[in-house]
Amino acid sequence: MLTPPLAVGVAVANASVVSQYAPFDNVVSVDKEMDDAAATARLDKLRADPLSRMLPAGLQSALSQAVRTFPLRIMIVDNSGSMNAADGSRVVNASGWFGEQAMREIQCTRWEELGDDVVEMAKLSTALNARTDFHLLNASSGIQAFTVARDAYSLVPALGASGDVDMAKASMRTSPCGTTPLTESVMRIVSMVSPRSAELRARGEQVAVIIATDGLPNDRRTFLSAMQTLQRLPVFVIVRLCTDCSSVVDYWNDLDRDLEAPLEVLDDLRSEAKEIRQFNPWLTYGGPLHLCRLFGLPGRLFDAIDETSLTPFQCKQFIEELLGVRIDADPRLEEQKFLTDVKAALDLTPRVINPITMRQKPWLDVNELQRAVRPKQSGCAIM
Repeated sequence: MLTPPLAVGVAVANASVVSQYAPFDNVVSVDKEMDDAAATARLDKLRADPLSRMLPAGLQSALSQAVRTFPLRIMIVDNSGSMNAADGSRVVNASGWFGEQAMREIQCTRWEELGDDVVEMAKLSTALNARTDFHLLNASSGIQAFTVARDAYSLVPALGASGDVDMAKASMRTSPCGTTPLTESVMRIVSMVSPRSAELRARGEQVAVIIATDGLPNDRRTFLSAMQTLQRLPVFVIVRLCTDCSSVVDYWNDLDRDLEAPLEVLDDLRSEAKEIRQFNPWLTYGGPLHLCRLFGLPGRLFDAIDETSLTPFQCKQFIEELLGVRIDADPRLEEQKFLTDVKAALDLTPRVINPITMRQKPWLDVNELQRAVRPKQSGCAIM
């Protein structure tokens, strides 16, 4: 049986995290009620925005819930000279990631490719009223840092002026130049977050730090130390690589192994879709999901889709979160009933552009899904 859409989101900090700091249980109860009301208000605001039209109901709820865990995002935007290299790509759509027109891939600079992500992040932050700070590596045209939805979260003071989608567009119309002072940029974030780290932990909150870069830091030794310092704080680090240069990719993969906490490394939309297809070919990895992962989704399965083939039960969990439905049938026991329920859910969900074929497709390929949930199919469990 397929249960209608509900607010299926991603795991958030539970009340016990807060209660160890709160002297009375009713404080936790009041805080939870306030969080629930805020999440509902964010979801209503998102649904009223045209941007939500191509978002499945589950992703809408997941985003609203995710802002509880990540009430602040800080995005480091690499505007060094190497971003002028013309080996980037854009999946062009007149309405951004969320439009319905046909899409095609065109060649562009790395800076233009990243510009799409920055502008869409600003739009999503505005639609959710979720604060996002943008820090340019190098000051350009008087701009180095600005904040979208500044009033939405005040625990961590912002460095730059208040901004909006237009400021995001203006910042990406500047010309990249200079070096790659990633160490300094990371330590700037450390100085913002560190004084508030105890309170962040008491509230069960983290800061999502997105490092969007195409290169290597000016000083690898000091950058490793800076990243280790950053990861001692309540943060979740996402790396958006703007190049497929093997030496750069190898550096970030090696850094991931050297750090105590893992990094979530994302490629461009089409490259990420190809990577995910190797593990989970039943999923159409569309632009809206890519943007949501860049924005910060704390659910483990959202991170795992480009790392391993999901098990049958994990497929069920992921689909429920993506589409916002509850599917009663267990694919390990009732395969056909499970697939029937999935088809019913897809009928209620707008299609999405497949960035590999550039055609509109359902979010899920039911035939591929059937192969994935058969008993002979196995995958590593995600803990």
